[in-house]
Amino acid sequence: MVRCIREFAAAQNKSTLVAAMTEKTILIVRICITTRRPGTFTLWSDPGGVDEAYVTPALYAGEDSVLDLTLGRGFGLPVTRGKSLGISSVLGGTPEAHGLILWYELVD
Repeated sequence: MVRCIREFAAAQNKSTLVAAMTEKTILIVRICITTRRPGTFTLWSDPGGVDEAYVTPALYAGEDSVLDLTLGRGFGLPVTRGKSLGISSVLGGTPEAHGLILWYELVD
C-alpha cells in the first residue's frame, strides 16, 4: 500500500496527486482530509485530460474537521486504468491550509 500526503495553502483546481502508471489502475482504499475552513473536495481521474471523470462526488468537510473514509480493497475507488489521480477543492471564507492523506494500491 502506498500513501500520498499533501498539504495545500489554497483551493485546488484538478491538481495531480498521483501520476499515471501505464497499464495500472490506482485503487483508493482510504481518504483522510483535514481542513480549517468548510469546503468540498472532489477526486478526479485524468484531471484536465480527454478522459477526465469523477472518482468521487463533492465530499463535504466542515470547519476545523476531519473527513476520513476507510473503504478497504473490497470497496476501493478505482481510477481509470493508466490515468492519473487529481483533486479539486472549494473552500469557504479566507483560504487556509488543508491537507490530504490518501492510501492507494496499484493493481493490474
